[in-house]
Amino acid sequence: MSGERVPTPCAGRGNGAAAHGLVWMAASATPHCLSGCAIGEVLGLVIGTAAGLSAGLVNPVF
Repeated sequence: MSGERVPTPCAGRGNGAAAHGLVWMAASATPHCLSGCAIGEVLGLVIGTAAGLSAGLVNPVF
């Protein structure tokens, strides 16, 4: 058993493949998250205005 290498999920692919996967995941998640925030801001403005809330409560935080 001494000196044997324990297989890992990324065995044989090296660290580059794992890093590339993380970069791809981050790059694809960012637009998804930002679009979700934008939709929430717009809906908050619409709902707040319709409910008659004051401008200080309805204005988005930028």
